[in-house]
Amino acid sequence: MTLTRATLGKLTKRATKDIDIDGNAVRIQRPTPLEHSQYQMALVDKDGKWNATNLNDAILLLVARMWIDGEGERLFKDSETKQLGSIDLLFYQRLSEACQQFTRTSEAPEVLGESEKTIVSDSPVESASSLVLTSGKGG
Repeated sequence: MTLTRATLGKLTKRATKDIDIDGNAVRIQRPTPLEHSQYQMALVDKDGKWNATNLNDAILLLVARMWIDGEGERLFKDSETKQLGSIDLLFYQRLSEACQQFTRTSEAPEVLGESEKTIVSDSPVESASSLVLTSGKGG
C-alpha cells in the first residue's frame, strides 16, 4: 500500500524498547525526527563544530524525551531534565547509553511499534553485547 497523507498517521506510532537495568524495568521510545535533530544540533556550536560543553545537557534532554511509562507517557518534561541528575549514576549511565543506542540503530522492528527487550547487566561485556537490538521474532 502506498502511503498517503490520510494513512500517514500509522507512522506516528513510535517503536519502544523494554530494558532491564539491574532489575529495574524501563521503557524507552524511539525519538521523533525533530527530537533526534534537536539532540544532534545541541552537540555542535553555531559554527558546526563539536561542542562537548552541551553534551551532558543534550543527553539529559534525550533521555527525558525517550523514557516513558507503561502507558507511553513521558516521565519527565523538558523543563524537568535536571531531576534526572539526582538518580543513581550507574543507572543513569546505562539508561543514557541505551537511549543513545536506540537513536543510532538502523534496525527497525519488523512490526511498527513492536516492543524490544534488552537486558543490561553489571558486566561491561554483557551490557555492551546486550544492546544489540532484536525484533522479537527470533532474530
